This record gives sequence, C-alpha cells and structure tokens, in this order.
Amino acid sequence: MPLAPSHCAFVMYTVISAQQRFVAPPPQDLPSGCALLFAYGSAAPAASRWTRVQAEPYTPSYARALRGRRLSRVFKIGSHLLNETRPLVYVDSKRAIKNAQAMQHVFERMRECGASFFSFLHPQRAHALLDEIKAIRRYRRSENYETLAEQEKWIQNNAALATSDLRRRTVVNDGSLLFRLPGDASRRFEVEWQRVYDAGSDRDQPAFAIAYHALFGERDPRTCGNAVWLVEYGGNRDLRYGHTSFVRG
Repeated sequence: MPLAPSHCAFVMYTVISAQQRFVAPPPQDLPSGCALLFAYGSAAPAASRWTRVQAEPYTPSYARALRGRRLSRVFKIGSHLLNETRPLVYVDSKRAIKNAQAMQHVFERMRECGASFFSFLHPQRAHALLDEIKAIRRYRRSENYETLAEQEKWIQNNAALATSDLRRRTVVNDGSLLFRLPGDASRRFEVEWQRVYDAGSDRDQPAFAIAYHALFGERDPRTCGNAVWLVEYGGNRDLRYGHTSFVRG
C-alpha cells in the first residue's frame, strides 16, 4: 500500500478467500479506484467497480496456510497489515454498500470523539455473548463446532467475562461494516482481537467481544470518547447514521 490512488480520501476494502459467484458493488458515489478487493489464489469473481489485488503478498507467512473463513479474517481483523495511512472501511463482500459521502462524516465524528475504530452493535444480541454463541450453533454458521464449544466453555469458566455477560455488559458487534483510523490505538485492538480469534472459533464476533472485555472491561462503548466506539444498529445521539444508512437490505 498505498494501492489506491492519491485522490481517495478513504479506502474501502473487502476480502475473498475462495471463488464466489458474486461480490456486491461498492457505493456509486465512491471515487474510482478507491475500493480494493483482496482475493486469494485464482479467485476472480464478477466484481463491478472493485480493483482486484492479489492478497498473498500482503499476508503474514504464518497465515498463508489458513483456508476459508479464517483466511478471510486475516485482513478483516488486521487492517494494519495493509500499511495504509488513510482511513479504512472494511465491508462484507456479499453486502451491497451505499452512501460513501456519509462515511466521510463517520470519520469526522471519529476524529472528534478520539475513536480509532468504529462499528455498529449487533442488532439482536448487542450485549449477550453467550446468546451469540448459541445463535451461531442454532443457525449453523460455523465450520468447526468443536472449537465453538471450547470457546463457549472458556467464556463460562472466565468468572469476570461470564458475570459481565450475565449483567448484559459484554459488547457484540455487527461485523459487516468496520471503520478504522490507522494508528497505534487501532492496531492495539486489532492485535488483541486476532489473538483471541486465533485461539477460538472461526466466527469473529465472539472474539471481538472477548477482546473488548480484555482491554476495556465493562466500559460502555456507545458514547463519544471511546477509542473503540460502537453505537446502536439504528444510530444514536452521537452519530445520526445507522447501519441501514450504509448497507442495503
């Protein structure tokens, strides 16, 4: 990096680890060249208005043997690996994104609030980590249920974390849209998130909640002033935009 041209005020990116038939397009109002699709192997989907980037050269050697979801999470979680100094937006490759202009406002609010990372809370289980584990199992959203069960047991045996979850003070994010201002603060959280993810299940939301608790305890993430800032799915008084302001459907 920088792989995106200099006229990009921020860089949007997504990741695919295997061939898939469809990648949702970036916003119509995002300038040309500012959306990067990191693809592994020979994956070359029909991807309108994305600039394809071969992902392997930017992938740490320890991660190159990974496959599937775990491989795609290397850059999703670790945006610092891209060595980009401009603001970054990660988007899920299957979610149609809109409103690049409003994304600029999010970055402005992040700077005003001293935040290096911004995301939306989970729409159903924003403060219920063990419920999220159960939902992953119920809806068959993991590739390894043994590691999911081990992670669930670890949470239950961690007295502080289990108590926080019982009190509905854990923080579960929606992982389809992530805003970052690159720097030491965002990297610190990403490194902890990746460490937890590598030790647990293949779903990144539980790892996010565990990493947040390890670094910030029961701190409420919803108010301006948090380095890792999350607001309700529909937005709040500190940020008027909700998740549907950016993601279609």
